[in-house]
Amino acid sequence: MAQMLSNKEIAYKTEVKTTTFINKILSLDGYGPDFKTEKGLFCSDFATVTYHDKTTKKYERQAAKKNNELLVQEYIARGPFVKDGGKVEVTGKFIGSKKTETLRVSKFLKTGEFGGQDGIKKKNLGIVFEKDFFKRLQECLAGIQMLDPLTKKGLHDYSTAVKYILAKTSGNELGGQNSPPRAKDAVEDTGSKNTSRPIKASPQKLYIRPNAPLKHGTLLADVKVHHISGTSNLSLKYGTTLTFMNAGVMQIFKEAEMKKKNITTQKGKNILAAFGIDEDIFCDVFNEYGKKNFKDKHATVTLTGKQQKLLINLLSTGIGADYWMVHGQPDKSVNFYYMDKTKNEKASEAPKDVQVKYGGAGGRAKRVDVEFSNTSFDFSLNIRNKQSGVYPSHIMLDYTTKTIEGKTNITNFSNPDEF
Repeated sequence: MAQMLSNKEIAYKTEVKTTTFINKILSLDGYGPDFKTEKGLFCSDFATVTYHDKTTKKYERQAAKKNNELLVQEYIARGPFVKDGGKVEVTGKFIGSKKTETLRVSKFLKTGEFGGQDGIKKKNLGIVFEKDFFKRLQECLAGIQMLDPLTKKGLHDYSTAVKYILAKTSGNELGGQNSPPRAKDAVEDTGSKNTSRPIKASPQKLYIRPNAPLKHGTLLADVKVHHISGTSNLSLKYGTTLTFMNAGVMQIFKEAEMKKKNITTQKGKNILAAFGIDEDIFCDVFNEYGKKNFKDKHATVTLTGKQQKLLINLLSTGIGADYWMVHGQPDKSVNFYYMDKTKNEKASEAPKDVQVKYGGAGGRAKRVDVEFSNTSFDFSLNIRNKQSGVYPSHIMLDYTTKTIEGKTNITNFSNPDEF
């Protein structure tokens, strides 16, 4: 018998399925607005949520990206209020029909993107990029032709980028390499090892272990290029927003301590200090979840010298050094640069001010967000519950790149004579 979706699954059971549903409705993050039913494919226009108090909210895609992000956060935050009599309905049309209809989510089949068994699941584009790029490296080193001999353009996805990167890592300009890749086993896939980089703290420090940026190069490597002498670390990333840190915090921000508004762990104290987060308001966001809107508590916080020092320590070890960033783009180009000690110091500069958003952008979510920037990156921190509970389960530090010295964008139309 076919599995069907339910209000519980797409409104409040897990944030993963809840986020998938609202992303489909708003056509975000690579998701399409179509749902599979027993009568055919249903293309959604918007969703209407009726909450337990009989109030309703329409969730419809907006032109402005920020407005869509706010809708996502509101949908997730208010999901638990669908319990006890609420419902989620989707308005749209069946493919091939001009008739607008409204369906309950229980009419939708549970497809692979919601954990169903239809055999079709959304691809992780980051993993696809890593596999494709590693395969191209192997092919290049095996002597397979990468460039058209006449036009000198790349023949396959990432062909020119692979030639460029192998040339750069084998030179003596950066990274300490002065020899070509060795003849056998020149590239090694290390991305699947999931090397641990835990958060550590002492009264004056907050860092990702080890507390030395240059020692993180080998830990951040998804691919290693082994030269006749030496090794180059390649950190492969994909997409517009990337992640420096994604760690569990249930033992850092303990539920019992948060209920008393008394966080005692050194890591917890230092994290709050580094990002200018008020401990009482932070605890209240989770203690009062579902009862209060914290948007009026949003604030611009000026960091003290001590707070900046903690943040620099965390950023420098989170970013790391002694590796080549290979950042895949949706258009199949690659941004490429070497992260050395000097660039790490620049990228780790702490700002004077940070924006703290209690309850997320809308003030209602079980999360606290902090946004800040320096000349290299725009950063976005969130401490939130990603599971079915209320109190914090994870901390994530995301970033988008602004300017990095030496960053080169490589396409299959790049000129190989400039390598």
